[in-house]
Amino acid sequence: MRLEKKLAQWVDNKVITVAQKNKIMDFEKAHKNPILFNALLLLGVFLIALGVISVVAANWDGISDIIKLVADFMIMAAVAYGTFWAWKAQKNIWFEGGMLALFMLVGASIGLIGQVYQLNGSFASAGLFWSFMTLPLIIVTKRKILPSLWVPLLFASIFSIESVLELLERIFDWWFWEENPEAILVLILVIGGLLAGFFAMADTLTKKEYPVFNVAKMYAYIIMYAAVIEFMFFAVSFHSFHFFDVYAVITAFLLLMAFVGEKLNRRRLVNLNVSLLYIDFMCIYFNLFGSLIKNGLGMIISGLVLIGGLYVTRSIIRKLKTVK
Repeated sequence: MRLEKKLAQWVDNKVITVAQKNKIMDFEKAHKNPILFNALLLLGVFLIALGVISVVAANWDGISDIIKLVADFMIMAAVAYGTFWAWKAQKNIWFEGGMLALFMLVGASIGLIGQVYQLNGSFASAGLFWSFMTLPLIIVTKRKILPSLWVPLLFASIFSIESVLELLERIFDWWFWEENPEAILVLILVIGGLLAGFFAMADTLTKKEYPVFNVAKMYAYIIMYAAVIEFMFFAVSFHSFHFFDVYAVITAFLLLMAFVGEKLNRRRLVNLNVSLLYIDFMCIYFNLFGSLIKNGLGMIISGLVLIGGLYVTRSIIRKLKTVK
C-alpha cells in the first residue's frame, strides 16, 4: 500500500492528525532516494568498466606485458583512491559506483595476470579467488547491486569445483529426475528453504547491516520458485503417478509460502503464491480435462471451476488472516 493511502487511513481512523500526516509526507519527500538517478549512475560505471576492458582487449596484441600490468594496477589504484575520497566526502552513490568498478577491475586483473604468466587455472579457482579478494567490498557496501553480482560468482565457482560436480552427478544419478521428479523437486525446495532461512536469520542477527545476506536470500527464493514453475509446466510429461505427486508438492509449497507471507505481513509474497496457485490449479484442470474445454460445455465448466477456485482461495486467505 502506498504511503499516502496508508497515512490517509490513519487520519480517518484518528491514529494521527492531519498535521502529523503532512509532517511525515514532508520528511519523506525531503529524504526521498532518487532511485532512477542512482541506478543509471551505477549502470554508467558498469558500462565504463566494460568499455575500458573492451578497448584494451581490442589492442591486446600490440601492448607489452609490462605496460599491461602497470596500467592495470595504476587504474586500480586511481579507482581505489577515488572510492576512498567518495567515502570520506560521504558521496554514497559515488562510493558504491567505485566499489562496483573495483569489483570488475579485480576480475579483469586476475584474468590479465593469468594470461601474462600463462597460468592454467580453472574457473573455480579464479572465481573463488575473485570472490575472496572482493569480500571486503561486500562487507562495507550498503546497497544490493554489488552483492547481486558477487553471490552468483561465489556459488558458480563453488559448483564448478570438480569434487562438487561429482557429488551433484551422483545425487542426480541416484534420483534420476524422470524417474523421481517429485523427490528432486522436494530436494531443491528443502535446500532452497534452508538457505533462505539461514540467510534471513543472518540478516536479522546482523541487523540488516550487510545487504549480501538479503541478496543471497533473494537468490534462494528465485531458485525455489524457478523450480516450481518449471515442474508445474513440464509435469504433463511425467507418468500419471508422478504427475499427481509433483502437483501435490507444488500445491503444498505454495500454500505454505502464502501462510508464511500472511504471518509476516508480506502482501507481495501472499499475492505471488496465490497467483501461482491459480496457475497450478489451472494446469491440473487443463491436463485432466483437456478434451472438455474444446466445446461449449467445457467452456462453461471451465468458467465455473475458475469462479469456484477464486471463491475457495479467497476463503483460505481469510481463514489464514484469522489464525493467531
